[in-house]
Amino acid sequence: MSALLGDRLLALCAEAQEPVLLVAPFIKADAFARILAATPKELPITCVTRWRPDEVAAGVSDLEVFDQIAAWPNGRLFLHPHLHAKFFKAGRSGLLGSANLTGRALGWAEPANLELLVEVDPNAAHLQAFEALLFSSVLQADEGIRQAVAAAAAALKATLPRVPAWACDFAPGHAFSSAFWLPTCPRPDLLFRVYNETIGDLLLANARKLGDHDLAYLGTPPSLSEAAFNSYVGAMLRQVRWIQDLDRLTNLGLTDHVAAETIGKSLPKDHDFSPEDLWSVTKEWLVYSTRISMSACPQVRCFANAERPYELLR
Repeated sequence: MSALLGDRLLALCAEAQEPVLLVAPFIKADAFARILAATPKELPITCVTRWRPDEVAAGVSDLEVFDQIAAWPNGRLFLHPHLHAKFFKAGRSGLLGSANLTGRALGWAEPANLELLVEVDPNAAHLQAFEALLFSSVLQADEGIRQAVAAAAAALKATLPRVPAWACDFAPGHAFSSAFWLPTCPRPDLLFRVYNETIGDLLLANARKLGDHDLAYLGTPPSLSEAAFNSYVGAMLRQVRWIQDLDRLTNLGLTDHVAAETIGKSLPKDHDFSPEDLWSVTKEWLVYSTRISMSACPQVRCFANAERPYELLR
């Protein structure tokens, strides 16, 4: 669904014949550039966002949006420190929902968020009331505000850990999509070394990239100890539908053939990995995660079949 949201917003802007209004707390410069490129240059654009220094420091919003609006023939940028709404309109067309103006929210970067934008009548009384309330409490952005936020964000960023490769956005690809995920890094025992960037030459470059993809999908927070990392990964694996489907099937005597067949039913047609390869890697992850969870906390079973080790499925 998220992959379509960006297209719908681009269509809203491209087909606009009246001024465009874009309201979102988070705006990234690359996503905003795509939206501007789709919008007729003769139309005014009004944008409302928020600039919290901690969010700018974390990289969820870009101050470069100020320059992009300034370069637009008739553009205005307003700020509201407590903005949370996401609302986009052009004339009698409107979209309302959860998606910010970012690559992940609009389906243009992975791991893509699962978002919602629904068509609305922007002239409905409740939306007009929202606009009136919004513009009664905004402030137009200027260079002084931008510099103050930039300085505060820089000071905060200096105290934050460096953003690792796996925490960055990835271009959508056939081996990495939030619409379907099973692990692809062949060495789960080395995933923590990928995470803390001490992997060195222990993995080939492609395997390291696959590890980055897996970490990005799992949304791993930074600066965890190895024990906390393993606990986090185990908890997240329990929430992956495709892994839990396979885990439940082991009660029925899961074979490699049945596992690959089960994966194949959900696997996107353009995925880079075969069902057999994905099962081979997933099985290694299940073996490793079960072993780690049982050694760390024997009374808490990570998967249904901790009593029957996954080594038996090899």
